[in-house]
Amino acid sequence: MELLIFSDNSRACDYFSPFRRNKFFSDPAYYSLNELKKRVNLAEIKNIPTLIYLDRSGLSEEETGSLSRFLSRKRGVYWGLIDPQNQTRDIGALFRQGGVDYAGSSVIQDEISLKRIKGVQKYLKEYRNVIIDNPPDKEQAAIQNDLIPVKQGWREIVPGKEYAFFLMYIELDGRSEMEKKYGASNLAVALNSFRDYVESSLRPYGGRLWIWSRFGGIVLFPFSPYSNDFIYSVYRMRLFKELYDVEASLFPTFISMRIVLHAGNLVYVKENTGQVISDTLNSLFHLGQKYAEKGNLYVTEEVFQYLPVRLKDYFVPAADFDGRRIIRMKVPGY
Repeated sequence: MELLIFSDNSRACDYFSPFRRNKFFSDPAYYSLNELKKRVNLAEIKNIPTLIYLDRSGLSEEETGSLSRFLSRKRGVYWGLIDPQNQTRDIGALFRQGGVDYAGSSVIQDEISLKRIKGVQKYLKEYRNVIIDNPPDKEQAAIQNDLIPVKQGWREIVPGKEYAFFLMYIELDGRSEMEKKYGASNLAVALNSFRDYVESSLRPYGGRLWIWSRFGGIVLFPFSPYSNDFIYSVYRMRLFKELYDVEASLFPTFISMRIVLHAGNLVYVKENTGQVISDTLNSLFHLGQKYAEKGNLYVTEEVFQYLPVRLKDYFVPAADFDGRRIIRMKVPGY
């Protein structure tokens, strides 16, 4: 279970000192109040039970009520209130709104104990049916979402059969400008070099170029809920794009690219010449061509839950698209 503490009070971390680095929680994370909505939206997407403490120091009754209602609407998010000055007039209302703990001045003075947190856990397990101790079985979760794991990677895949894949859409921005500015032969050489760069960067991680149309295409990775190292390679491609510009690119100016990662089922054929009909593929093309902004890397909610934990904090919620949650990489300067 993750623990997030939102406060503009510099002493807030001292309230929780008794249970730092214990086996029931990952290390507590502290954020300012102005980050609450962004971080909570991200916690909901992670699909990991999360306990949040909101420090109402400096907040009015109306502001506290508004944030409490926001937290209560979030799936998998459970919250308590820190009230150092005992400002809350109706503590019962807090629990009726969905709160699970209240820490007034007397509790804070003694510090919020590990025993207290265990009590919150027990309440959530017994009365809210929250699974806390056992991590979710990623394989079973994938199957419930109609994603059948490909356990042996490409060795298992037979053309003509349906499998689950992680799919990567990548395309260079500024296509029309390139065609106007660069000579046809120079552009062809640069585009071929870019294709080789994409292929060589992703092949060691199980990626296969499946569709390519001059300025970009689709890369497939066999779906596994346990093996997600390929995401690091995609992340590095975007993060170190400027290094490619300087060291390897044959384009006369710096390039810009947009990338989208999605997961879903499709019938695999060795060479896709347009005959594959797939909702997964259609969704990916719509995201890449109609939604993604230049220079950005996006992942769908289907992919985000399988991101390495270390990477998740480098993504922020973006606007939904066609009813699907989208998460965007924090790209410097964009």
